[in-house]
Amino acid sequence: APNLWATFLGVVLVGGLYNGISDPMLALLGDVTRPQFYGKSVGIYQLFGDVGGSLGPIVGLESGLHFGMLPTYLAAGALLIVSTPVALRIFGRERKWRRMQS
Repeated sequence: APNLWATFLGVVLVGGLYNGISDPMLALLGDVTRPQFYGKSVGIYQLFGDVGGSLGPIVGLESGLHFGMLPTYLAAGALLIVSTPVALRIFGRERKWRRMQS
């Protein structure tokens, strides 16, 4: 970042967006998990979050050093674009399932 304020803004954005995603994901996990498996499912969720939070920066920085930052950012954007239809399909199935439960 070019200065302290840009760094601060980046930290605020990352923290806010992380909490904006992780809390709804935990709520959704509670909705689709049977009560006797709550502990295990939250543990698995946390494990994969920790692994991703640890490996993500390492892989991202190494990819940036090896391939350059532009291809790395383009690959991350492509991953987002490819995963969006999958997420929308899951969202649609969840809504359909909820309507059938009502």
